[in-house]
Amino acid sequence: MGTVIKQIIPIPEGLTAMTRREDERGKSYYFDANATGETVMYVLVKEGDIYGLSFYAADCNGIGELEEYDADYVKLTPTMYCQKCGRRMLATTTTKDPEKVIYRCICGENADKRIIVDMVNSCENPEGKDEE
Repeated sequence: MGTVIKQIIPIPEGLTAMTRREDERGKSYYFDANATGETVMYVLVKEGDIYGLSFYAADCNGIGELEEYDADYVKLTPTMYCQKCGRRMLATTTTKDPEKVIYRCICGENADKRIIVDMVNSCENPEGKDEE
């Protein structure tokens, strides 16, 4: 028997999912999935006797199948809001440093102000806490 989806779990409030992209030179970076219209979620799966969490994409229309993402295709980062206008900021990385998140606001006043934070990495440790 193959992988069985046991439960679909939304990305926790306060976290933003970013998906991997490639530029014209083939270099990878991550971009805010909300801005691209992708719906990313955790899925509790069972394969044989083993349970695990994976990232999946869903069709926004509710039609079609869920698609499992590779482990390094999705990164989670804290959701940030603009201090000037209160809008949710866009999260992205650069090809030079895809592990550092840059937040940008669409309002003209904050467009050039960037906040750089360390990215929360992986399904196994979504809160980014040190494992003991």
